[in-house]
Amino acid sequence: MIDLTAFLNPSTGCRVIPSPGGCDEEISLFLYKGSVDKEIIRHLQGKETGLRKHGELIKVRVVPCRELWHMTADVKVLTAIGLYEMASREGLLPLKS
Repeated sequence: MIDLTAFLNPSTGCRVIPSPGGCDEEISLFLYKGSVDKEIIRHLQGKETGLRKHGELIKVRVVPCRELWHMTADVKVLTAIGLYEMASREGLLPLKS
């Protein structure tokens, strides 16, 4: 597992602040690469979760990583993709094994 936020300039505190001035939340973003059996992916696809009593309905949608940036508005995901792309471009990530 690789801490993508560790690549940020130390002056940032090596963390991401999703809404500066709006809240005091700080997050770190990590990269994990692995393989998943196709049967597990089929089982997860469309799974519904979340706390219904809180009005939550979360539906899992598994998509290829290369398509993800087109299919989400989640700032955490988009930030992680940006950090991954920049770290890759600068040769900071380990080579594929």
